[in-house]
Amino acid sequence: MTDNTESKNFKRFDLLELSLAALAFFLVTVLFISRFFYFNFETAANGSYHTGPVAWVGSKNVSSSPSIYSSSEHERVGFLEADGDGCDIFDGNWVWDDSYPLYKSRDCPFMDGGFRCSENSRPNDLYTKWRWQPNGCNLPRY
Repeated sequence: MTDNTESKNFKRFDLLELSLAALAFFLVTVLFISRFFYFNFETAANGSYHTGPVAWVGSKNVSSSPSIYSSSEHERVGFLEADGDGCDIFDGNWVWDDSYPLYKSRDCPFMDGGFRCSENSRPNDLYTKWRWQPNGCNLPRY
């Protein structure tokens, strides 16, 4: 009688149910791992960034983005100059700049200790390399 009960239990687990469970587990695993590719900030250190969910999809070189060091610098008006009234500082892009950060957070006497990311276990300082570049005008460095 126990042999009959065991065979019924094994019949419940047919091949289709097992393959669907394996497929669902595989898809969840792929989605979990792919989120690490989507939020990969380490590629910024190499001078490139991506707009797609994976680094090689829609990759774009930052050097093609607006930069104060580009040849079109003479076309941009300074923000504080007389012609700077037409400068819309809210229309622009974040660009990678290797000359940043301009200072270390621990060297700033005006910053509260709770706001110093580098001293509060932040693993890298790549976020300090980004700066805002408005379209059509230059912001002064401070």
